[in-house]
Parts: sequence; structure tokens; C-alpha cells
Amino acid sequence: MPTTFLISLEMITSESHFIEKEGYNLHLRRFFTPDAKASIFLLHGSIEDGRIFYSKSGKGLAPFLAQNGYDVFVADLRGKGKSTPNISPESDFGQKEAIMEDMPAFMDYINQKNWQKT
Repeated sequence: MPTTFLISLEMITSESHFIEKEGYNLHLRRFFTPDAKASIFLLHGSIEDGRIFYSKSGKGLAPFLAQNGYDVFVADLRGKGKSTPNISPESDFGQKEAIMEDMPAFMDYINQKNWQKT
């Protein structure tokens, strides 16, 4: 469900998307304004999740970039943030799967989707 908030008199829309991949639901958060012209993909480190780039109050790098004309996509790798299922002791994926499977899934989704400004 899209969330719209005001940052310095600029309306920024934030929405979540979920990508199904091999039993996982990968979370992709998008921040944009109607006049966004270029896209940026942000990916967290191994012990973080995508929220390192934004807060509930609309602050952070992702909203800042959106305010400055970018269509920003923030990923949560499998088991992180809002991606499900969460990491458990039985989890058997790591950096290789993140690089070889998750990142291409995010890129394919972003490239194949017809992003219409709402």
C-alpha cells in the first residue's frame, strides 16, 4: 500500500512490492515523486536491512534522493527486513545466493515493470 509523506514541500510516495523467488518473498521499497527522471537501486549490507536508507518519518537517503528527482528502489535481501520468511537456524543461504539469485530478481523486476507515476 503506498504511503505519501511531505518532505520540504515535496510529495514523496513510498510503496512496497514483493517478488516471489524460490519460496521467498523479497521486499522492494520504492520512493518517488511524479517527476522522477532516473532510477537508483540501494542495497543494504550483510547485517542490515533496507531500513538503513529510510525511516517511518520520511527521513534518510532514499527519500532525499527521491526529493531530488530520482526513482529510488530499496531492497531487502531474503530473510532481512520485510522479506519473508525470516532468517532461522535452518537457513542455508548466504552471500552467493544474494548475489546470484536475489539481486538479479530485483533487477529483473525493476526492469520489467512499467513504472507509472501515481
